[in-house]
Amino acid sequence: METTRFNKNDLNLKINIFVPAENIERPAESIPNPDNIIFDFNKINITFPRKYVHIIIIKDDVNEYKFNIENKTDAHHIIKDFIINKEECPELVFQVGVCENPSCVELCNPNHYCAPDTCPHRLVSFEYHVEYTYIEVYGGTLYKIKIIL
Repeated sequence: METTRFNKNDLNLKINIFVPAENIERPAESIPNPDNIIFDFNKINITFPRKYVHIIIIKDDVNEYKFNIENKTDAHHIIKDFIINKEECPELVFQVGVCENPSCVELCNPNHYCAPDTCPHRLVSFEYHVEYTYIEVYGGTLYKIKIIL
């Protein structure tokens, strides 16, 4: 059996392995950018506080809706159109009382209060509060409305 002997010079082999250190920063100039692409800070999307109309419908259950708006006029249109569509009454007037619609006038004489569901053309009541505005319509639906500008 033959044995091989190593001398101490054989054990001093140099091994060159490159292991990048995690804490070493690379200078930006060393990162290739062949197209000369420069980050444009002006293209960052800036969002301002959201402007919206918040409508909560309370009847048998509770439903919430939020509509984005640009200004107060948008809010007024959204509220009016939303309630008119929900009540399915294009003749709805945002006013309390007995309407001039001939069929409703026959049902409501001056000595009697209109029974619910007899006049969908007017509001039962509306109340302005700090947090929400409340609009009640004939049929028992209550709308809670908040405008965030």
